Amino acid sequence: MVGELKMAVFEVDTWLMCKGKRKEQEVIMKEIFEYGKKHLEISKYVKSLRFFRQGIGGNPVGRFVLITEFESLADMERFYNLLEKDAEWLKIKERWISLIDLNTMNVSLWNDQLRDFWQKLAINICDVKRKLEVIS
Repeated sequence: MVGELKMAVFEVDTWLMCKGKRKEQEVIMKEIFEYGKKHLEISKYVKSLRFFRQGIGGNPVGRFVLITEFESLADMERFYNLLEKDAEWLKIKERWISLIDLNTMNVSLWNDQLRDFWQKLAINICDVKRKLEVIS
């Protein structure tokens, strides 16, 4: 897109599960990932998707975290515009939300700082590792 500001955007969702719903959450999270694989016309706007469980610290303890990375806010908007029109997704979303303690749900957006710098640094580190592998 001409004139579109490019910056990585991360949507960070955190929550606690309703008591006794852990197994059901595993099932629904797998469905969410499988949905993305099945619907590339929608998920093509997602750069990465990661699912975590808090290990130590924080309040309250045991939160789950879903981090969705987009190349830009425009890609995020395109993704959600398509997603919210899809009947299959809406059924998955309804089931997922029913498992979450909504009083603990938090959604925030983060943007990447010094992206060009750390990406170049990461590439340089990879080059050094490859050279060391050749030497050894």
